[in-house]
Amino acid sequence: MSRVLLIEDDEVDRRNVIRMLSLALPEWSIRSSTCLLDAERELSEFEFDVILCDLSLPDSIGISSLVRVLHAASGVPIIVLTGLESDKTSMDALMEGAQDYLNKNQITPELIRRSIQYSVQRNHLSQRNAELMASLVKSEEALRIQNRRLRKACETAQQFVDNVSHEFRTPLTVIKEYASIMAEGMVGPVPDKQLRLLRTIDDRASDLNNMVDDMLDISKLESGLLTACREKCSVESIIENVSSALQQKAAIREIELEISVADDLPDVFCDAGKATRTLINLGVNALKFASHHVEVKVQFQTPHDVAFTVIDDGPGIPDEQKELIFQRFSQLQSNVDNAGKGFGLGLNIVSELVAINLGRLSVDSQDGSGSEFTFTLPTCDHLEVAKRFIDHSSRNANCPQTVALLKSTIPIDQDAIGDDVRKFFLCTLRQNDLLLQIDRRSYLILAAVDQIQLSEMGFRIEEQRARLNRNRLSSPLPELPLENLGMYHLDQKNEVLIDKVAEQITDREYSYV
Repeated sequence: MSRVLLIEDDEVDRRNVIRMLSLALPEWSIRSSTCLLDAERELSEFEFDVILCDLSLPDSIGISSLVRVLHAASGVPIIVLTGLESDKTSMDALMEGAQDYLNKNQITPELIRRSIQYSVQRNHLSQRNAELMASLVKSEEALRIQNRRLRKACETAQQFVDNVSHEFRTPLTVIKEYASIMAEGMVGPVPDKQLRLLRTIDDRASDLNNMVDDMLDISKLESGLLTACREKCSVESIIENVSSALQQKAAIREIELEISVADDLPDVFCDAGKATRTLINLGVNALKFASHHVEVKVQFQTPHDVAFTVIDDGPGIPDEQKELIFQRFSQLQSNVDNAGKGFGLGLNIVSELVAINLGRLSVDSQDGSGSEFTFTLPTCDHLEVAKRFIDHSSRNANCPQTVALLKSTIPIDQDAIGDDVRKFFLCTLRQNDLLLQIDRRSYLILAAVDQIQLSEMGFRIEEQRARLNRNRLSSPLPELPLENLGMYHLDQKNEVLIDKVAEQITDREYSYV
């Protein structure tokens, strides 16, 4: 049975309220007290669903009466009764924790029934909210603890990968150097059969070195620490960096390798190291599956794209496997010797590196008729490069969907410090940042960051500059102020941001980057 406690010392008022309660809630049990001391005894012996309390009692008066009842009946809804018309008293009572406020001279059965009903409901909701908040705080703390553990585990795993990868490099270097020394006859004549074996050792060591590079890149990608040194570079330099390694692998595998570069190709805007890695991985993959011939060709694809294509005459790729080959730890099911297999990271890394270089990757293959992999690199058109970067950021689920547009103007002429500022920015900024040099002293930075990350980037740049200057023998790098030209939310068109970039680089000389 529901139970109500009435705390009222005035006999007339007490009888009137009890009568109203009996009419309003005939099924409820009503108990009454004339002072707080008696009420506290009642509260210690019985459980009540609601309390009606006068503020003027023999042993307490005013809001202090309510405070004592709240303390003695934690969690029970309290309705304050008074014979005075005072908005201040009613507001004070409600602020202190009362659920309602009734004037004893205006009470009716309907009014008191509705007040009790709503007070009980509000109190229930209030308690439920308090429980949910407590549960939320507890869950939030558990989540913070779990996140700390996961962050620690992730950092430990990344550190392990980094350590293992770096530890691999020393013995790999020794193996490759000793194999090369022996193959060149520096320690004595080498028969042809042994020479072929030494070349195979060197080739397999190179494969393992590529796997180490793949693991390091994956680790840096996962931690968001991979840098992207995008700048102007020649197509010839990229080809020159891969030609020797691919020719050697082709000779060992007895595969004919043909490399052709179209005339008069413009410079491209990319991270040359990542472009080289992309071409190496695609070339090694083609040589692994080719039967007799692999072709690497470079040509214009569009006015803003140079295309690098690797073609093999291998078994081709079945349609059902085309969607899988770029997934991490996924390998094409084939009859290729297991000795030529890796971790299944090569093509996944290729897709990541092409995206970082703001290019596009495609594959054209039919089962039984070879494969053709093509990736593009943008030419050195700053506005086009900026558009590619903005589009890439808007489609990247791991990127904040905001881009900060920053401008840094160095206080001294670039000639005084050579090319060091540009190199510093390239080494300090990360894969979600784009650097454009717009004149001899000014740089434009597009950073896919939120407000907190933007502040962290500013601190990181200044910290790295100070650290570099401590160890710098030549003149120190000057201060590199970052002028915030605006924070832009990414959408489907991004026209406002693109127009702002165009405004900064229009009629500028692009030859600096």
